Order: sequence, then C-alpha cells, then structure tokens
Amino acid sequence: RFNFFANYTFTEGFLEGFTAGLGMRYSSKANMGRNNSWMSPDGSEGFFTGDYTVFDANLSYPWEIIGLNITTQFQVSNLTDEKYHEGSYVLSPARNWTLSNTLSF
Repeated sequence: RFNFFANYTFTEGFLEGFTAGLGMRYSSKANMGRNNSWMSPDGSEGFFTGDYTVFDANLSYPWEIIGLNITTQFQVSNLTDEKYHEGSYVLSPARNWTLSNTLSF
C-alpha cells in the first residue's frame, strides 16, 4: 500500500487562508482467501482485493465568529468513483462527500 496526500495553503491574494488538498491511495493485489486452494466463483484461486488507485480531494477555510475559531472543510473521497475492495469481501464506498465544521477555542 502507498498513500500520499498534499495540501497547499494560499497565503496572499483573494484566496488567502484557503487550503486545497489532493491525495492518492494505492494498493497492490492481495489474496483475501484463507489459503491459496480456496476457489472463487470464476475458477481462479482465492479472493483477491487491492490493485486499485483512488483519489481524494479537500478544500478548507478557517474563519472566526464571536471569538470562536471555526474551520469549514469540504472533502470528496474516491473522486473517480472507482469500484474496489479494500481488505474485505464488500465493495468499498463509492464517491462520497463530507462537509464539516471544526470548532476550536
């Protein structure tokens, strides 16, 4: 497995304070069967997961209201809507997004 995520925070201009991020998750093929003699329905040996590349992205912005520091973040996971198994027999989540606020004081 290989995971990589990079963020860039704008420090001047109209976008000052915004942070943009892009990430990638990669996994090579792995046998999830109990042993190599377990046969999958297509006749190949074992049940394999992995061999996928998934991209994620996010945008965030810090702001303040009545003395409270808030960071709003919008995140999209699995940008390309890849169908893959991440260590189980159930498909991993399709493209999804999250909008969150974090309060700090």
